[in-house]
Amino acid sequence: MEPISLGRRLTAAADIEEMLAVAAGDAAGLLLGGIAVAALHDLQDDTWHIQAAGPSPAVAAVWAQRARGRYEKRAIGGARMGQPGSMQGRDEPLLDLGQDQGLDLGAPVPPGAPGNARSTASDRPWSRTWHSEEGLDGGSAGATVLEAEVDAGEAGSGLLALVLTRSGATNDGRAPEAPEAPPAGGAGSFADLRHGVATIAALTGLALRTVHLGGRLTAQERDQREQQQFLSLAAHDLRTPLAAIRGYAQLLLRQRNAIYTPLQRTGLETIIQQADRLAGLTELVLDVARIQTRRMPLRRTTADVGQIVRQAAGSLQASPYAPAIHVSAPAAGPLIQADITRLTQMAYGLLEFAVTRSDARHPVDVRVIGDGDGVLLVVEDASVVLEPEERDNLFRQLVVEAPEGTSPSLAPLGLYIVRGAAEAHGGRAWADSPSPHGGAGLRLSVWLPLQAQD
Repeated sequence: MEPISLGRRLTAAADIEEMLAVAAGDAAGLLLGGIAVAALHDLQDDTWHIQAAGPSPAVAAVWAQRARGRYEKRAIGGARMGQPGSMQGRDEPLLDLGQDQGLDLGAPVPPGAPGNARSTASDRPWSRTWHSEEGLDGGSAGATVLEAEVDAGEAGSGLLALVLTRSGATNDGRAPEAPEAPPAGGAGSFADLRHGVATIAALTGLALRTVHLGGRLTAQERDQREQQQFLSLAAHDLRTPLAAIRGYAQLLLRQRNAIYTPLQRTGLETIIQQADRLAGLTELVLDVARIQTRRMPLRRTTADVGQIVRQAAGSLQASPYAPAIHVSAPAAGPLIQADITRLTQMAYGLLEFAVTRSDARHPVDVRVIGDGDGVLLVVEDASVVLEPEERDNLFRQLVVEAPEGTSPSLAPLGLYIVRGAAEAHGGRAWADSPSPHGGAGLRLSVWLPLQAQD
């Protein structure tokens, strides 16, 4: 039994039944003519999956039916149905050898156990060995069963059992086929078998957990894609009514013969302003959806980075509350192949964030630097120092967590869009401190390649 090969076959199985069949087959293969049963209590739908392997399909079917008859209406280990539980402390064997009596697998055999039944625990708490002198159906030949827990985590819990009958025992109550027990005095053989059963059970549990987790991740990815599509469609559909609201408000405001009171005129102006604001938010939502689906369209042309940055700085500097903005850039260029609209969006996003953080005492410094095969845009301020974790999340955060008892708020979506636009161009965006020792202020940087990168 090769663990790597077994692991591959388990994870390649189509479903739980096939995985258990693989496990039972490999366990039965540990012993010439071996009989093995693999069972799992599926916590998702509260059902049992049981597979068996033996010297013939008929033998396997009989043992599978035995296991199902014993455990189909109860939980493994005495745990309540629907709850994951450990096999430790389980007071009944998986397989019914002889009378339907419980055997304490971790303690002395209880009174009333069949024949001279005895039980031993291996060096691993989830691997047990139990023995009955009475045999499979009350006969005298007896049998030994090696059992190990199949820990499938949230997917369920189960057992893997390997039956070692003595010579002359029947394996199905009728058929004469019976695997030979390990040679007399072969303690090492028993230890090897126990280790083999435990290894197969552990690999089966790992494979079941892996497939279960993969299914959850696939479902989460599908839900996330649907949410992104919904946001994109909803934001797109908002454009039409917003344009109509804004248009009619402007039409009313521009009527020559209309006589409005100051309050009415202010109301119409407010409608236009709020429609513009909502239209801007709608575009941000569309851009977030495009970034998350990696579908941000670009219309590349030759763009002068220095000129675009100076225009953005001049526009923001016009505000009476804006701090001083110092731009250091070549008189012309650098020139790159980029989407001018997205490049302008990046420049405004960086500058608006820095201006919002600053005041008249803290000017904002902007540098445009040719950097080998690309262009580096750096925006620095000398305002409040951010913690390293806050800096790392600036370009990736959509929601800002709030103190307990208060509601979260939207993060600066402008920086999220900056990162998405930079990556769409084949560049990157990051934040750090302008001081090598983490002093005051914040430095936002974006690097873009000169040429388009496919």
